[in-house]
Amino acid sequence: MIKLIEKIATDKDDLGGLLINLLNSKFGIAPIDAEENYKTNLLPHIENLKDELWFLVEYPYVDKVYRDSFYNYYSSKLYSYKRDCIRVSIFSQEIQEDHFRLKKFKRKLESSFLGFFVIRPLTPFSWGRSAISPKALKNNNIIICQTPIGCAVNALKMQVSAFPHSSQDSETITCAETTLWAIMEYFGNRYPEYHPVLPSRIHKVLSGKKTERQVPSLGLFPTDISFALKEFGFGSRIYSEEQFQNDFLSILAIYVESGIPVVVLLENSPINHAVLCVGRETFDHSQLRTAPLETIKIEDGVIFNFKLNSKIDREFVFVDDNLPVYQRASLFKPCSNYTDEKWNKCHISHIVVPLYSKIYLEAFEAKTFILQYTAAFLTTGKTNGLPIYFRIFLASSRSYKDSVATDDFMDSDTKELILDIPMPKFIWIAELSDEKLIKKRLARGLIILDATEANLQNNKPLLLSAFEKEFQTWDERSGVLTKILIDLKSFKIYTKNLQGF
Repeated sequence: MIKLIEKIATDKDDLGGLLINLLNSKFGIAPIDAEENYKTNLLPHIENLKDELWFLVEYPYVDKVYRDSFYNYYSSKLYSYKRDCIRVSIFSQEIQEDHFRLKKFKRKLESSFLGFFVIRPLTPFSWGRSAISPKALKNNNIIICQTPIGCAVNALKMQVSAFPHSSQDSETITCAETTLWAIMEYFGNRYPEYHPVLPSRIHKVLSGKKTERQVPSLGLFPTDISFALKEFGFGSRIYSEEQFQNDFLSILAIYVESGIPVVVLLENSPINHAVLCVGRETFDHSQLRTAPLETIKIEDGVIFNFKLNSKIDREFVFVDDNLPVYQRASLFKPCSNYTDEKWNKCHISHIVVPLYSKIYLEAFEAKTFILQYTAAFLTTGKTNGLPIYFRIFLASSRSYKDSVATDDFMDSDTKELILDIPMPKFIWIAELSDEKLIKKRLARGLIILDATEANLQNNKPLLLSAFEKEFQTWDERSGVLTKILIDLKSFKIYTKNLQGF
């Protein structure tokens, strides 16, 4: 007998009953247990979604991540595990099964598609791989790292811009393996240099480093995570709270502002947990007051006052395999969404950053150089004592130059100077603004550094700076700063890293 794929369209009100029935009929879970499994393990994720959404439920679905775990682990057990999953696709408008067979509905389906989630035949770890657009959330005033993720829904090709998420199954993937899988799923779908990986591949990469068996998994240390990322092609970098102290969370915020998903290690004995920080809440000008006023003393007693965007006390977006996707919390209290007091008191002890392998100038050094350079060369007699607002981040030079080329605010002479300077693949950028201009998404000054230059002597990382009447660049042959007079007006800030500000 031919095994056919079942497809059912439903709204949110009827989704719960349908899924409970499928857990019972397809996964063989007793009715009372199926209802409890839904309420405990699936409903918290679904409650985060808007009420007006529609869903297409498909069974059987072959999920690449679960099948990898099934064939490499679950199939070898005495107890018989199911190998097929349920997939639920999400739409912003009402859908019907026959819409997928009529050409006139194709564009509507594509434009209203908001992602999918997979239900695994594992109890209680039912919530599997997902890719859900922030637009599907009830509370979606966030900006995040996101990439196009493709799939075929009822035979139609669809694509959603999202960040990958999954719960752990506690045996083949714990929190650390899940973060590695999500990072590689993100970068593998976004950049040709990287490729998605499956749990068995993660275990294989780490097998030469481990002295014990890897399944059932006992979790990973920060060094294990960094080692795996290095093997997958990154120039990974580990930062610890103990080493960087007051700069630690600022470094994390700078990387997030750069559009880089960061592995965050949480601790509160005996708890050790790994999550991803992938974005932040959208900008609110009232938050500027939460950034501390900092000072640097310059020659002749002049004081340079400034504030850092990376020290604003705001909510960041976490991808946590214990919770629904896109959790919002402060960096000072990253587990505030947990009800357990021990979890609630976790703090960030380490971060692991998956940097492009040719980025040699890291965030702390870039920030230090920018502040010292500004104090020495740009601010004396020019700031009138008002604090400069710094926004520091990494960007690809190609994307940044594209943004500058189409900025109608920037004066044409400065624009051409920036566009004509050779740059490496990635650059560090500092936008200099003030509280009035940043509310309008505008800046009044700019510093760009070569992210491949780790030698900080003689201003060597400097590619250019532009502030008020002066444009400066480092002359490689003479080893001195070259100055050009300009008439720099305010210009648009760069927003492509997180697709917003």
